[in-house]
Amino acid sequence: ASSCNKSKNIIGERKAALFMTSTLNSLRGGSAAASFSSTTCSSSTALNSAVAEEQSTSEPVVNYRKDYEALPFFVNKINMDFKITDGKTTVTTELFIDANPDSASLKHKDLNLDGEEDAVKLLSLQINGVDAIKDEDYEIKPGKLVLKSSALSSTSTTKVTTTVEVIPEENTQLSGLYKSGPMYCTQCEATGFRRITYYPDRPDNMAVFERVRIEADKENYPV
Repeated sequence: ASSCNKSKNIIGERKAALFMTSTLNSLRGGSAAASFSSTTCSSSTALNSAVAEEQSTSEPVVNYRKDYEALPFFVNKINMDFKITDGKTTVTTELFIDANPDSASLKHKDLNLDGEEDAVKLLSLQINGVDAIKDEDYEIKPGKLVLKSSALSSTSTTKVTTTVEVIPEENTQLSGLYKSGPMYCTQCEATGFRRITYYPDRPDNMAVFERVRIEADKENYPV
């Protein structure tokens, strides 16, 4: 687990797309609160480190329209917390997941969350506040965090919380969260969001981004 020493100064809250016009920009919707601090954090071992090594040598995956299948579960709401420090950004995401009422035949199918292991380091995974158990609650495959259907409720909302680490300073794809000069930027379309966190990164899952919070050094990144 990471340990942090923080000096917080929370400012502002805005609706619609998160847009910090001076040095922090985001292109996803929801309300946004910004907090700026001096933070020092320690690194943790990634849950997806083995798959990250495998993905680095694998061939790109081709997706065909004929293979389309509706999601068995939808993410209906999402909250996100970004903690930006030099050389590392930690992203904590809460996904509120419900069964797809129109896909009864798929109710026993697992939910795939997209994520690129070369960009996203998975530090922790909880389901309804309890640490998830590998192979029982979830699997990690190249480009996927697979949530087992048995770990998700078919009758009520399941809250899935992930904490990941990304390095915007080393992201040269200009996709996901990256740093350009003094400015942090995001490019989420068409498939850039999976380079920020694990999520069903496809156009048929339209979640409400209820809260997005950013914490960074207030002197280096004023708003």
